[in-house]
Amino acid sequence: MDFPSVLYTSTMALDGTTPIVLTALSLLLARGTRDLRLPWKWFFISNGAILLLYYFHSVSTLLINISRWGWQLIDKQYPRLNLLIAAGEKELRTGAYSAAEKSLAFAAAEAKRRGAPASKQATILRNVAEAQRSQGDWARAEQTIRQAMALISGNTGEGRTQYADCLEALADVCRDRGNYVQAQTLLQESLSAEESLPNPNPALLAKRRQKLALSYRDAGEHAAAALQFVRSLEAHEAAFGPEHAETGRMLTEADAALHQAGDYAAALGHLTRALQIHEKTLGADAPEVAQNLYCQALAYEDSGNLDQAAAQYERLLLLRGRQVAGNELELAEVLFYLSRVCLALGRLARAEEMARSAILIMEPRPGPELASTLELLAKIYERSDRQPEAASANERARLIWNSERHALRQRSGLVFSRATTPFASRSS
Repeated sequence: MDFPSVLYTSTMALDGTTPIVLTALSLLLARGTRDLRLPWKWFFISNGAILLLYYFHSVSTLLINISRWGWQLIDKQYPRLNLLIAAGEKELRTGAYSAAEKSLAFAAAEAKRRGAPASKQATILRNVAEAQRSQGDWARAEQTIRQAMALISGNTGEGRTQYADCLEALADVCRDRGNYVQAQTLLQESLSAEESLPNPNPALLAKRRQKLALSYRDAGEHAAAALQFVRSLEAHEAAFGPEHAETGRMLTEADAALHQAGDYAAALGHLTRALQIHEKTLGADAPEVAQNLYCQALAYEDSGNLDQAAAQYERLLLLRGRQVAGNELELAEVLFYLSRVCLALGRLARAEEMARSAILIMEPRPGPELASTLELLAKIYERSDRQPEAASANERARLIWNSERHALRQRSGLVFSRATTPFASRSS
C-alpha cells in the first residue's frame, strides 16, 4: 500500500473521534509509558500529531483526493504497461496483427521510457516482431528481433533463455523468406543454447527440432530431413510421452519426410503407430485419423501395394461418411485417387463410380482438378472399349485446360495442389 493510502486510512480511523477522547487515550498511554521511563516529551509529540491529524482531516482528505485524481489523469495519458502488453498479446492471439503491432510497439516505447528490465523489453519486442512477421513484413520483423537480441546478448539465466527464443524467431523469419540454410544455422544455435542450460525445456527442444526438420524438408533435402524428423520424434517422446497426440502428429510428419526420401517401409511403420495413437487419444473420427489413413494409402500406392492402398482409401471414405463437416474438394481428392488405384487393379466399375462421384463435386467450380478427373474417366472408358464417351470426356478436359481462366496456370504435375488441404500434395 502506498503512503497516500496509509495516510487516508489513518485519518478515516480517527474520523468521528473527539479531541477529548483522543487526549484521554494519550494520557493513558503516557501513564503506561512512565513504567518504561520514557520522556514526557513523547506524550506531547504523539498527542500533538493526533490532534493535528484530527483538525486537518478535511484538508488532508482533499490533498489525497487531488493526488488520486492526478494519478488517474496520468494513467489516462500513459496506460499501465502490463495492460498494454496484455492487450497486444490478446490481439496477436486472435489474429489482429496490425492492431497487435501498434499496441505492442507502444508498450515497448513505454517500457523503455520507464526503464523496465531488459528482459521485459526484449519479450515485448519479440512479440512486435511476431506481429510484423504475420503481416509478411519480414525485413522489419528481423530488425525488431535483432533489437531484442541486442538488449539481452551476453546475459545468463533467463536472458540466455530469451536469447535462444529470439534465435528461433529469427529462424522463422528466414524460413518464411526462403533462406533455409540460414534458418537451419539459427535453429542449431537456438538448440545449442537451450541444451546448455542447467534445466532445458523438453517441449521447446522438441519444437525446435521439428522446425529444423521442416527447414531441411522445405529446402528439398529429404534424406537430411528424414534424419532430423527421427531426432525430433525422439525429442517429442521425451517431452510428451510415447502415446501423446503431439507424438502422433510428429510421427505423421516423420512419415512424410521418409516417404519423400523413398523409405516406404519406415514411413508405413510410423503411420501405423500414429494412427493407433490418434484413434486412442483423439477418437476414431478425428481429422488426424483421416490424414493418417490418407498418407497410408499414398505410401502403399507408391510402394506398389495397390490392394492395401485401395483398402485404406475405402476406410477413409467410410470415415468421411461419419464426419459431420468437411471440405468437399478433399473428398473429391480421395475419390480421384481411389478411382485411379481401382483402374490400375482392373476394377473398372468401381473406378468409374468413384470418378463420377468426384466430378459431381467439382463441376460447380471447374478447374485443373476437374480436368484431371475427366482425363482419368476417359482412360476408364478406353479400358472399357467406350471410345465415344472417352473422346467426350477428353474434350471436356481440354476445354478446361485451355480456358482463359486457367491459361496461365501450368500443369506442374500436382493434380490436387491446394495449400489448404490437410492431405499431402501428391504427384500424379
